[in-house]
Amino acid sequence: MTATRKQHGVDRIAISGGECTLNRCWLIQYLRFLRDLNPGAHLHVDTNGSIMTGDYLDELVEAGMTDIGIDLKALRISTFQEITGLLDEALASRYLETAWKAVEYVHRNHPMVFLGIGTPYNKDLIWLEEIADMGERIAEIDPLLQVCALVAPGEMFAQALNRNFNLQRFKVL
Repeated sequence: MTATRKQHGVDRIAISGGECTLNRCWLIQYLRFLRDLNPGAHLHVDTNGSIMTGDYLDELVEAGMTDIGIDLKALRISTFQEITGLLDEALASRYLETAWKAVEYVHRNHPMVFLGIGTPYNKDLIWLEEIADMGERIAEIDPLLQVCALVAPGEMFAQALNRNFNLQRFKVL
C-alpha cells in the first residue's frame, strides 16, 4: 500500500473492505506499521461502527488513525435488522447504538481525527423519513459533521416524488 501511495503521489491510505475492524489486533498492528512507513500520511479506517467502543477508538488513534468513516445504517432497530439481516433484536440494538455512540465519541474525544459519516440508502430497505431523522440526530451532535448519502443516482428523489416527501428536510451545504 505504501508503494502504491507513493506511486500515485497521494497522502492517504484507506483501510476498508468487509469490516476491517473485526480483527482488532491485526488492525492496530497494521496501522502502526503503516504509520511508521508513511510519516505524515493520513490513515483512514472505514467501518460500520458496530464494535467501535471508546477504548477501541482510542487505540486506533494511538496507533496512527487520522481519519475515520462510520456508516450509520439506520436509526430504528427494525430497519437496522432489515438492512443487516440480524434476527437477534438485542444484538442488533447493541450494534446500532454502538455505531451511533462511536460517532459521538470520536467527535467529542478526538477532534483532530477527521470524521465522515456515510448513510447507505436503498429505497427497498429504508424510508426517506428515517434518513431525515438520522440527519437531525447527526446535526444534534454537530451540524457541521460531514455526511455522505451513499445512494444510486436519482433513487432518493424518485422515492420522494412518489411519496410526496418534503424535500425541505434535506439541506445541501
